[in-house]
Amino acid sequence: MRLRTCPFQQTVSDTSIPYIPYKNHLQEPLLQPVLASSADVSSINAAEDVACNMCGKVVEKKLMRTHCGVHLRIDTGRIAIDQPCGLCLGDKCAAYLQKTGSGRLQPAICCRLLAPESFATSGEPDPSKGFTFQAAGAERCTPDNPSTNTLLLCPRCHPPQPSGARVMKFRKAVWRDCFQAHWDSAHRDIPMPAATAALLQLSNDEAEWCGVIARGGKVKTTMRKRAAESSQAEGEEENRKKRAPQEESKAAADEGA
Repeated sequence: MRLRTCPFQQTVSDTSIPYIPYKNHLQEPLLQPVLASSADVSSINAAEDVACNMCGKVVEKKLMRTHCGVHLRIDTGRIAIDQPCGLCLGDKCAAYLQKTGSGRLQPAICCRLLAPESFATSGEPDPSKGFTFQAAGAERCTPDNPSTNTLLLCPRCHPPQPSGARVMKFRKAVWRDCFQAHWDSAHRDIPMPAATAALLQLSNDEAEWCGVIARGGKVKTTMRKRAAESSQAEGEEENRKKRAPQEESKAAADEGA
């Protein structure tokens, strides 16, 4: 297991390569915020796919969390901010966890790329119109969706409430892959609780599978190939063990001849 780190505050020297927050050689922003008054909002809302501003790949909205999660694992040297949005890698979005009737907190992200309607004309975020996904599914690392970058409540920003106290419906949250950066920025002199630190552990599968996807491969194909190679190696080892007594007998006979 490896601890999630967020080494995003790096100098990007090659300005010809897109990077967060997407500036050209004149340091002018390439990705402009889209507010609710924009005529483009309705078409963006209706679209099922969006283009990743980092690599240009067209991705289904529902897969952008995993797609950006791979960038966060592999392309940290090209990300120039320390707490990017987990849905678009931008720095002008806002993430919340929403209280639900089931008691399970669910994500609601005011993302300027995926949910521009979640920003009022004043620029204020409205999480009730934010982009959502199922928290339980995002916490599982699978070959198709290896990234577990989801939202966490900071125990210092949101300490436990007394029994019976009113809890806000939407509370500001932090992306898991950026939580260490948040803690270092907001709570530097306070030890992180062990339970929170445990949530930041990165599995070996997630690290490996994100690398496979970043190289253009398919995780399931890689797993099948590895299983076949392992089975072949085991078969060869079994055959070697079966041949060993015969070879020893032959060697003994040759010595006695």
